[in-house]
Amino acid sequence: MNIFMILCLILFSMSNHPLSMIFLLIMITLSSSILIYYSLVTSWFSYVLLIIMLSGMMIIFMYMATLSPNEFFLYSFFPIYLLPLLFIVTYLPSFMAPPQLWSMKQVSSSFFSITIFMVTFLFMLMVAMTKITFWQKGPMSFL
Repeated sequence: MNIFMILCLILFSMSNHPLSMIFLLIMITLSSSILIYYSLVTSWFSYVLLIIMLSGMMIIFMYMATLSPNEFFLYSFFPIYLLPLLFIVTYLPSFMAPPQLWSMKQVSSSFFSITIFMVTFLFMLMVAMTKITFWQKGPMSFL
């Protein structure tokens, strides 16, 4: 999974088309949420990260798709040449060490009040933004 994430980061830095960048950001988000799931042994934090990041990526994807619908997609094969180097680097002894896992009791006991505050704040912010926006005057009101 680390190899995939490093490859996506390299491809992201070398891509020049906005839609390919968004696709790579979605792949990075998926792989990081999987890594968070395996490291914390709970799916709650990884689901929250995935939902927040993917909803933001959907908005950015829709905006970029309307701005550049007919651009050509140019692809460079240079990052593919970096794959053997990535495999060599990830099999070094420092990468082979097992990750340290935390129990959920350690994480949840110290962050419980902050988590409740953030959930309440985000819910109030979502309700306020829904009340502020006008559906008829928005940019996608014709849909």
